[in-house]
Amino acid sequence: MSTHSTDLEIDPRFRAGLARLWQERQADHLETIGVVCAHLRHEGVDASEAANAAHRLAGTLGMFGLPAASESARLIEQALDTDPNGDRGALLVTANRIRNDIAGHAIAVD
Repeated sequence: MSTHSTDLEIDPRFRAGLARLWQERQADHLETIGVVCAHLRHEGVDASEAANAAHRLAGTLGMFGLPAASESARLIEQALDTDPNGDRGALLVTANRIRNDIAGHAIAVD
């Protein structure tokens, strides 16, 4: 009978490096989601810049342990690419949830 876990065992040195990188970049990710929010609040950021910011978040948040935030960023990117003037209220709710996820996230080091 096989006894493997669904949890990946991560080398503690890798986890420590990832935690350090997250600490160094967390403020940058908050700034990036701020670009998205600024567009959605009609604060002078154009849709393509906001979509690019959402794309960057979609590509990086998952590797830092935020897969749901990554997928939400991808959905925002797609929405902005499809209809830049669509339902900004719903997208802003999603963007604020991503901001909260980023702000509250920490990578535990064993």
